Amino acid sequence: MSITQEPVTADGDHSFFGQPRALSTLFLTEMWERFSFYGIIGAPLAGALWVKLGHRVSTPWKFAVALIFNGMSFMPMAAAA
Repeated sequence: MSITQEPVTADGDHSFFGQPRALSTLFLTEMWERFSFYGIIGAPLAGALWVKLGHRVSTPWKFAVALIFNGMSFMPMAAAA
């Protein structure tokens, strides 16, 4: 008589490329934060290029754009926590 042993797996526990499901949330949160950070770092460079091309932008408008970008980037994560 032959005894075969089947691997022990939890159904639905490993659905993110073979990793635990919680890792997908961690991965997506980290990517969201990273791209938001690099986006806000690149915003002054884009603004400098815009001015160099001859366009004029007032200071309140610059502040408003940065404030809206930061709000849209980080507030969803704060609301989800």
